[in-house]
Amino acid sequence: MKIPSSKINKLILLLTFIFLASCTQKKETGSVQKADNSKVKTALLKGEITKDLYSEKSEIDIKREIEKGIDLSILKPGTVLRFGSSDPKSTSAELKLNSDSTVDIIYNKRWAMNGNADLMKERITTAKYRLSYHDAVQVPTDNEKYPLIEKVIVLVNNDITREKGYLELGRSFCIGKSKSKTDQNANPSISLYPWQDPLYYPRGGFYNFFSSLQLYEIDFVK
Repeated sequence: MKIPSSKINKLILLLTFIFLASCTQKKETGSVQKADNSKVKTALLKGEITKDLYSEKSEIDIKREIEKGIDLSILKPGTVLRFGSSDPKSTSAELKLNSDSTVDIIYNKRWAMNGNADLMKERITTAKYRLSYHDAVQVPTDNEKYPLIEKVIVLVNNDITREKGYLELGRSFCIGKSKSKTDQNANPSISLYPWQDPLYYPRGGFYNFFSSLQLYEIDFVK
């Protein structure tokens, strides 16, 4: 059976349209990806990372690029770091970097009453800490398999005591990137580590990897 030439022409036009549409879509996707990469590189260079780039809703590839490239020592004052989870049933901590080399911490401890997740309690504690930067090799943790790398932020407030109502906060925390010794291709993680003995920093001890809260959001507000 002979196919009419008019139908053949329509089929050719349809295939041509599909091919051109596919090429256009690939080009647009590539442009968007290039724009995203450029935005990430600029944010990392300036130390101005916003939550549209790093939050629980952000693209995983963009978050991984930030985790690899971020230099904690150049984050600008006004940066807010959120650790733990946005889940209202999880413990979380929010830290704001100030221009006077201090950090404000809001620590929200949440727990279930008698193991019942429907009966949650929370205790919010706030404090201001002095900020300093150190090389990772100077900052001890209790996990040799995932040591800290690059620059580490150390936070200290020697006025923290139980008598003053600081039931959740200790005298020192650190914010650092850690990476697997055995898997160098794995992405680093960024966490908030409490000092092992909260009220007796720096008398021996280390920062507690296993009690750390992982970073879930960064937001810079000018």
